[in-house]
Formats: sequence, structure tokens, C-alpha cells
Amino acid sequence: MKKIISGLFICATLVAFASCKKTKDTLNCTVSLTKLMEAQSAYNQEEGFSAEKCTAYKKALEEVLQASCSGFITDEARQGYESALEELGDCNPR
Repeated sequence: MKKIISGLFICATLVAFASCKKTKDTLNCTVSLTKLMEAQSAYNQEEGFSAEKCTAYKKALEEVLQASCSGFITDEARQGYESALEELGDCNPR
């Protein structure tokens, strides 16, 4: 399931990068999406659960949703990010 979600996020992120305009918001969007990709990759590569990596991933998702990227991501990507946030919960092992 994580690999499917990861693939969707990567595709959505690439679409977001391609649609960004050259403005200050674009830079912020690029930085936020890069942080998200790095945090997501680290979270998915972790063997076993890591609250630290979960929290970093959750913060990166929140940043993309709340910050300057709101106008640059598709509705599908937004829904995927919101779903991932909900799935992460409070980053406690289950």
C-alpha cells in the first residue's frame, strides 16, 4: 500500500513541478515539495516504524497543504496528501 501511495505522490509532485510558474511562490512550492519527497522516501525506506521519520513526513505534508503550494497542486494530489495525513495519525506505532 505504501508503494502505491508513494507512486501517486511522486506523479502528483512531478505534475506540480511542471505547472509551477516562475515566482516566489514557485520557489516555496519547489522547496516544500522537495522536503516532502525526501521525508516520504525516508519514511518508506525505514525498516520498522520510526516516530521521528513519521513526524517529519507529516510536517512536510502539512507544509505543502498549508503553505505556498496550495495553488500549485492538483485536487487529486491534495486529496492524496490529506489521506496520507489521516493515515499517519499521531505517528504512534500501531
